[in-house]
Amino acid sequence: ADEELSTLLNRVPGSYAIIGSDSDFFVMEGVRFVPLEQLQFKDDQVWARVFTPESVAACLGIGAQRMPELAFLCGNDLTCEFMDKYKIANSLGIATVHTRNRGWRCPPEEVASFLLEQSDDFQLHLHPVISELAASDASLAAALEENRTFYAHSQQGMDTQEEARKLLLE
Repeated sequence: ADEELSTLLNRVPGSYAIIGSDSDFFVMEGVRFVPLEQLQFKDDQVWARVFTPESVAACLGIGAQRMPELAFLCGNDLTCEFMDKYKIANSLGIATVHTRNRGWRCPPEEVASFLLEQSDDFQLHLHPVISELAASDASLAAALEENRTFYAHSQQGMDTQEEARKLLLE
């Protein structure tokens, strides 16, 4: 549903942002996101802080093109299994913290620090640790590719506004 919501946001006239609780939207290219817990109601007005991948990247001091790598290493629906199974954070020297809902995860600030230490042309799938694991685990290799396309999918998806309207009405 995340990809469909993102597509609708960008294709349906008058749409501005996605309101929700799924952290994927902090990272998805072309999405403006309002975390549900950030909504404030005062008098007859609604106040909210709007996030974009560019604003999150700027806050972390990294380029927006790094957001798919940030998502992979922080752990998401596509990657948590592999982050845990292979202890990827430990292998890359990225600090982790224990979270109530998702076990051990990499804080975005720690991942950003790791990414800043890499060269400008760094590609996660080419890092020796990751490429060795991906070569021996086709599911991890597929997750790497799906992660990249999922978070940078704005050029894919529905071709017409009419398709977006149909999806919205379903």
